[in-house]
Amino acid sequence: MSVGHGGRVEDVYADKLEMEHGSRARNLYFREGVIEAGVHVEGEVLYTETIEASPDARFAKPASKVNVLPKAPL
Repeated sequence: MSVGHGGRVEDVYADKLEMEHGSRARNLYFREGVIEAGVHVEGEVLYTETIEASPDARFAKPASKVNVLPKAPL
């Protein structure tokens, strides 16, 4: 899943995630992710394998590596 430049999303559950420059999210849950500069995450970031985050990305809480992601609501 890719959130484009300046995009805004709520909760994202993804296998592979790319947050492009200037995008915003409430919470992120993914296996592999790339977080570009200028991204703002207001809640939590949980991942199971890898994260590449720009030093200019802003997180409300530090990203956490977990064994199991929460299930997406139906």
